[in-house]
Amino acid sequence: MRAGGTPLLFALALVGCADDAAGPTDSASAGGGGTNGSGGTQAGAGGTTGGGPGTGGAGPVRGAASLHVLPGAGCSLSDQYLDFPELGSGHPVTATQKVQAAEDGSRTAGGELIDVLCTWGDTDPWDSFDAVFTVGPPEAERFVNIGATIKPGEEALSGIVYSSWDRPASYSSSPEGPCVYTVIEADPVTRSIWGSVQCGVFSADDGSDDCVLGPSYFFFENCTLRTL
Repeated sequence: MRAGGTPLLFALALVGCADDAAGPTDSASAGGGGTNGSGGTQAGAGGTTGGGPGTGGAGPVRGAASLHVLPGAGCSLSDQYLDFPELGSGHPVTATQKVQAAEDGSRTAGGELIDVLCTWGDTDPWDSFDAVFTVGPPEAERFVNIGATIKPGEEALSGIVYSSWDRPASYSSSPEGPCVYTVIEADPVTRSIWGSVQCGVFSADDGSDDCVLGPSYFFFENCTLRTL
């Protein structure tokens, strides 16, 4: 997933549950619910976003994600939220609020660079998005890769990848246990997406952990238009 410290968007093959199409490999993720979870040492990255959609896709790319890790048998992680960006005041995105999305190129309160990449593809009658949110330098970074082919009102199956410098392996879903994506709000004009995701499989790639993602949330806006 990484090359020279630069996040790489990967191709998505996704399924709308209602259509029973062929399914994905890897792709997206998102974040914890509307209550405060564990930790956030970084505070407010720039580029706050309120309740409405973006600005016609013409403004700066912004994003946020909050992943709710659930422990269980075979999982060494505690019940926690993995937030992008981390805020002292709560989660950056929930089921009811797009509290604060971070702008690409901004920095955390601790001075770490934030890199937000998002592409939007028109695959009529469905749209697709693929986003990577990275925090920190290549030698000490963490990132999440989220993406799906979406259709408001219907669920879609896809994947997710999470990696952090302080963990021995990346975490992801699997083709046998893809994540379920649900759209809360989407606008192809502004190329913005607000949604939820949960994964029955969220495992370390080295086999050391077998965890689950509970209801998690994400928001991206002003994604770059991709010609498919």
